[in-house]
Amino acid sequence: MSGFINNGIIEVAAVAPASIQIGNPSYNVDRMLELIGDINIKNSTGERQTRIAVFPELCITGYSCGDLFNHSILINKAMNELMRFVEKSNHEFNPIMFVGIPLRKDNQLFNCAAVIHKGKLLGIVPKTYIPNYGVFYEARNFKSSLDRINDEIAINGVRYPFTPNLLIEDEASGVVIGTDICEDLWAPVPPSSYHCLHGANIIVNLSASNETIGKSDYRRNMIRMHSAKCICGYIYASATSDESTTDNAFSGHCIIAENGYVISETKFFDNKEITYGEIDIEKCINDRTRNSSFMIIREKQEYRYITTKTFDCLTDRFKSNKELSLLPFVPQNMDSRSEEIINIQVTGLAQRLKKIHCDKAVIGISGGLDSTLALMVTVEAFKLNQYDRKGIIGVTMPGFGTTSRTLDNSKKLMEALNVTTFEIPIRDACIQHYKDIQHDINVHDVT
Repeated sequence: MSGFINNGIIEVAAVAPASIQIGNPSYNVDRMLELIGDINIKNSTGERQTRIAVFPELCITGYSCGDLFNHSILINKAMNELMRFVEKSNHEFNPIMFVGIPLRKDNQLFNCAAVIHKGKLLGIVPKTYIPNYGVFYEARNFKSSLDRINDEIAINGVRYPFTPNLLIEDEASGVVIGTDICEDLWAPVPPSSYHCLHGANIIVNLSASNETIGKSDYRRNMIRMHSAKCICGYIYASATSDESTTDNAFSGHCIIAENGYVISETKFFDNKEITYGEIDIEKCINDRTRNSSFMIIREKQEYRYITTKTFDCLTDRFKSNKELSLLPFVPQNMDSRSEEIINIQVTGLAQRLKKIHCDKAVIGISGGLDSTLALMVTVEAFKLNQYDRKGIIGVTMPGFGTTSRTLDNSKKLMEALNVTTFEIPIRDACIQHYKDIQHDINVHDVT
């Protein structure tokens, strides 16, 4: 594992071109180059530090080509345009890019993600789970990665890794990237689960997920929970509305999540082309280290690791583009969070009382916040165990520092909750104690 930059905070992007043409790789790659060019420029000026950029599934041809995928003219053109993208996207401040493309190998067609960085093709990841239900019939055209003959593919005389078990490590940032392609995430055990167990801390997903009623919420929750299970960052880029047909509507839903939380997300059908987000991979790795069950791997797999290096920071000071809450440690859902805390405390105390066969409790009541909370929890615990509240003995002990207001509050609180009340003034006892230890009651700078 390489060292972290920016305290482990990595900026990433889901890139979904709003304008594409089905079956026109030249047009689509032109749009993709425009967007990557914008990212490269912002990186080079220090405005941003985007180190990963993810495009949608089959973005070079368009996902909705149907039986056009069986035509060599389209497949060959897509390959030529992929290599043009590799060459033209090259820049000193390149992110690592994931691009969707159909590729022929072993007399079969595979739905793939091409991994590209600084003018080089690093490898190819074929899709594993091929949907063939509802409005999806990819199995008509594509084969699963499980049907490949070997783990390499020859492109223009050069052999590249060709496996779903391909992890890309960035020496500059410490990021290790694994890949899902659309349906892979919807499987009972997504490939990315294994990727994370073998070192990935960020998962990218090139997707073309259609819209139905409620599906966007389901998709968001699935990504959020998968990132939580894998304790990782997740970058999801989906096809935009230009992919829509009479059978399917696409919205360009892009999501960036981290360990159970959505960091950034496009609005429904707004066709936002670049969605940025910041993922704290150091926090993810720390959480994994603390979770003693995370690395219990029952099924070890063979993985291919490719190392590259993104750009160096222009300055030692990291400029975050993330919007931070003015009260970061105060929950937004205060009411439900408070209720949950109370319920946990009440349940714990009620069970403790029940197990030790105790229906009495003595609580000191000052009229302040802490004792008020303790009394309220105790009352609820007695209620849960169906105990008489008079078994709660509230004791208030006014002394030198007690004001009439706090004393009055403590009495009213105990009366309102119908508990047994005792008032034990301690002023005289304290004066006697001063006398016993021969301490002048007027001297306050000695303890």
